[in-house]
Amino acid sequence: MEEDLSQEKSWELRNSGFSVDTSNKIMERPSQNLKTTPLLSLGRFHISEDYGFLLPHPLKELPDHFRPWMEIANELPHLIESHQLQARVNKWLRWKDNPAMPVGLIYEGVSTEPLEYSGGSAAQSTVLHAFDEFLGICHSKESADFLHRMREYMPPSHKDFIEEIQSSPSLRDHILSSGNNQLLTAYNQCVEALADLRSYHITVVTKYLITAATKAKGRRPNPLPGPSQALEERGTGGTVVLRFLKTVRDKTLEAILHQRD
Repeated sequence: MEEDLSQEKSWELRNSGFSVDTSNKIMERPSQNLKTTPLLSLGRFHISEDYGFLLPHPLKELPDHFRPWMEIANELPHLIESHQLQARVNKWLRWKDNPAMPVGLIYEGVSTEPLEYSGGSAAQSTVLHAFDEFLGICHSKESADFLHRMREYMPPSHKDFIEEIQSSPSLRDHILSSGNNQLLTAYNQCVEALADLRSYHITVVTKYLITAATKAKGRRPNPLPGPSQALEERGTGGTVVLRFLKTVRDKTLEAILHQRD
């Protein structure tokens, strides 16, 4: 596989001024006769190389970098129990689209008027958006609208980084047109790893939000529909959480490419 991949031509991101080579190089300056923008680098987007780094073989190495996130999630029960998160933390993480705080939240020392902001959400993660754009994941309109709104909560340079990937030539289209089944397999492994991560996210959310909320509601005498119940059905970003997460996961799986005969 290594030999065949090394024969594949570089995937040139002409809009960004760099190319991804499937052999030994990830970045190289384009020839002088091409009109390009400056070389893409992490420093340009204020991403420290202590935390963000370039992979020599991204299609082969990306799946390995999803696993540590799942290992961290496995440690969550040692950090906070699901009922504690539900009772003490969740309501303060949801400020916009929060029926328990319909007029927003006053930030002392910032404003005397209530402000409405979405709570912290995985949808605000630069990394997940970058993977979606790099792999060409196409989400439903409702999900995409929410995800794009969450980009407003990112550092501006991180948002620029995602938009740079989005405006570059499509890796997915390149693989489809190349006819190289080994490249296609490597791409599919990246998509499957991202889908696995999203499935694991659903498991964590079910435990810490849905199951915990159901148990809490069962302990209340004569629970009535109202703001607290509506709150239990939504994530910190304001979405109907399970429907949103499952839709995003399923759309990720739809990106898997089929081998050609």
